[in-house]
Formats: sequence, structure tokens, C-alpha cells
Amino acid sequence: MRIIVLLLSTLLMTITISAKDKKVDTNVYGLEYDKLKLKYPKIVKMPVIKAGAKLYYIDDETTNFFKIVIDYPFGSMNDRKEFPGETYFTFKTLVNGGSENYPVDVLDSLKDVLSISLGFSVTTERSSVTMSCINNQKEVALDILEDIISSPRFDSATLAINKTSVRESILREIEEPSSFASKKFREHMYGKNQYGSSIYGDTASLKKINPDVLRQQYRNIKFIGDVKVGIVGDVSLISAPLTAWQILGNTNKKDSYDADRHIVSLNVKKESDADVIFYNKADLNQTVIRWGNRGINYKNKDYYKINMATSVLGGGSFTSRLMNEIRVKRGLSYSVGYYGVQNIYNKGYFVGACQTQTAKTAEALNVIMSTTDEYIKNGVTQEELDQFKKTFVNNMPFLYNSYVGFLNIFMSYENQGRETDNIKKLADIYSAMTVEEVNDVIKKYIYSSDKMDYVMVGNYEAVKESLTKILKEKNLKIKVIDIK
Repeated sequence: MRIIVLLLSTLLMTITISAKDKKVDTNVYGLEYDKLKLKYPKIVKMPVIKAGAKLYYIDDETTNFFKIVIDYPFGSMNDRKEFPGETYFTFKTLVNGGSENYPVDVLDSLKDVLSISLGFSVTTERSSVTMSCINNQKEVALDILEDIISSPRFDSATLAINKTSVRESILREIEEPSSFASKKFREHMYGKNQYGSSIYGDTASLKKINPDVLRQQYRNIKFIGDVKVGIVGDVSLISAPLTAWQILGNTNKKDSYDADRHIVSLNVKKESDADVIFYNKADLNQTVIRWGNRGINYKNKDYYKINMATSVLGGGSFTSRLMNEIRVKRGLSYSVGYYGVQNIYNKGYFVGACQTQTAKTAEALNVIMSTTDEYIKNGVTQEELDQFKKTFVNNMPFLYNSYVGFLNIFMSYENQGRETDNIKKLADIYSAMTVEEVNDVIKKYIYSSDKMDYVMVGNYEAVKESLTKILKEKNLKIKVIDIK
């Protein structure tokens, strides 16, 4: 009876998001397509009472593929203060550690024989578990996923393997100069909180993680509410909500979870008020440079214009300003980029990345500064804007080359607070941008070279004289930190 009531209520509350096949101009900014046709699928959205969840599904009768994603509003920012990295290990061990009915050895053999794939993702703000399989193995795959979600074992041997592999990633951020620079720039932007820290934790917190810690964290995750379930495959208005209900297992948001008790404070002051932090390592023959400033979150109304502005400045292609000036004209670095990092709840940041020979450090930094300042002053040209419009529009078919990809984008937009209708308007949004609009956001969000923050890693004594001269001209304060 309860199932019937559920189906009736979800049927009445169904919201159907649909679009007819959209005809796309086959000559967009001079790009020729023989058979370009973007087909937007119908997404059905409905509530699922269990865990206050929402269901999103695409019914595709033609596919032999089935995929389900369970999205949790629970990320590494929810790690308890004494256990950094516990959310990451909870999900990583969950999908690899088996369950009561499917221990690790059985799970591994079934995944291989039945071509069932289990995965996970953890970010600072959200996490997810995914399962994909071929359609005729759907029932056993769903049974496995339900058992893992309901009765995870958090196998200690699996956790030990996971900790070993993650330890290598943590050490890479300490020992590899480029990764170290990115880590330190993130910390410089946010301070010592979860937005500035690695989702893995650190080598000290690794020792504290054990199966009991993971079980406690998973109890918190199950009771947080506002879970999203996405399904793509041969499903229907009846089978999709039943599948979502089944997979959520014993999730019950009525149990209390005090998020404020666990979330690390996000208002931590930055570690240093210096404009430039130079990490000195005498044996390095190259200098790694990171630069930028605090940015925006996903809901910012200027998001798409900023995306265009950062791409023209340093999107990685040979036509971007920085790549042209740094690599093409002067050969100072193999690659250089500049991009934005966005968050849902906290402002992100803009960051540039470059690595150059020690002897070329001052020249590279000067070019970075002068190129950025000129870009802010004079903005993009119509020719540049048209070229990057071509690039954006040319990528549109690849965004929607599968229903799974489209659903993932749709759910991400909802999580980020962005207008989902914009997914189908991206080509129009970018095509309609004017030089004046892009130049306005450049001046608004990209800081001049004397206002930006910098993190550098290299041999300080070798660059001290030339670097000091540049920083003095820009009135930038430097702090030097020796590292082993």
C-alpha cells in the first residue's frame, strides 16, 4: 500500500524537462559540420520520500547500458577536525570494500564476470557513488549496490591498500614542485581550512583512519538528507522510483546530524599576509610560479563571461594571450595556463600556472605581469573573441555525446545553483557575448599584477637579485620559506 501511495504522489509531482531536437546552424563562425545535430533528452524529475531524496532519470529504450549515481551533499568540508580525509576514505573503501553479502573477493569476481563498474567521487563540498552495467545484468548489479549502500563492511585490508595509494598522492604534493606549488597557493587563498586542504588529509591523519572512523562517518552521510539519485537506461515512471527507493537502503534522514559540530571553520585567516611566498629549495634548476586572486562561486551571474575572459587570457591553447607571449614568442615555458576554480558555498579563485628555467624566472614573471596588465587595460579584441567563440561552440556536441554525460551536467548545474536551462543555451550564450561585456568582467574580477598573490618554488638565491627588483617596482611584499 505504501508503494502505491508513493507512486501516486510521485506521479502527481513529476516535473518533466524536455526539449525538441534542436537544429544547429551548420556554419557557426565558419565551422563546417556535415551532420551536426544535438538531441536533448527528456529528464524526468521527482521526489523520493526516503532521505528527502530527489530522482532524475532519462528513459532510453534503445540503450543496452544502465547507470545510476547517488549524489550526497556531504564532502571533505564535513570531515571532523581530528580526522581530515575521512570522507574520502569512507567512499573509496565503501565501493571497494564489499558488503555483508558481497565480501571483497566475491565482489571483485562478480564485477569482472558481469562487467559491473563501481566508482566514487569526493570533492570539498559533495560526494557520489556510481554504478554502471549492461542492461541484462541490471538486477544483480542493483542488488550488489543496494547491499553495499545498506551494509558496507569497510574491510580493513581494503582500507590499508587505499591508504597506501593515497599516501603516494599526499607525498607527491610535498615532493613534486609543481604539485607542491598548487597546494601552497590553495592554502594561501583560503588559509588552513577544508577549502585550503587536500581532500585526502595528510600523512599524520592517515594513521588515525580506521574502519570504526569510516562507519561513524558513513552514519553521518546517510542521515544528512537531500540526496540526489540519477538514472540513465531502460527505465520508466514505475521502475525508476522503485530503483531509487531500493538503492537508498536504510537511509533515514530523521536521525539527527549536527553538521555545525563537525564542519571546520571556513573563516580562518590566511597563513601569511605577504603578497609573494617563495619556497626556497636550493637544488632546483627550475622555478614554479602560481599567481592569482580570489574569484567567484558557480551562481555568479557573470560566470560564463568570466569563463570566456579567463580562456582568452590563458585557456591553454596556442591562441591564448599567455601561451602566445610565454611559449610561442619567447620559449620561456612548455606550457602556461590561467583558469578559474569555483565552489558552491565559498568563493573560488583564479590561478595561473607556469614553470620556467631558473635563469629565466625574472623574464617569465615580467611577461606574466605585463601581459595580464595589458589584458586588463585593453581587453579582448573582436578577433580573439570570435576565435574563442568558435572553440566553445565547436565543443558543444561533445558535451552531449551521451545521455549519461547530459544527466551528469544537469545534476551538477542543480547542485551548483545554476540555471539548468542554460545547458541547452550554451552555444547561444557564448555566441551572443560582446567585446564590451567580456572586457567589463576582466576589469571586475582579474586583478592587476601589483594586487595579485604569488606562490613560487625554486632556488631563491639564484633569482633573489632580479626578483627583488621586480617586486620592489610593484610594491609587493615577499616571504621566503626554506624547504628541504
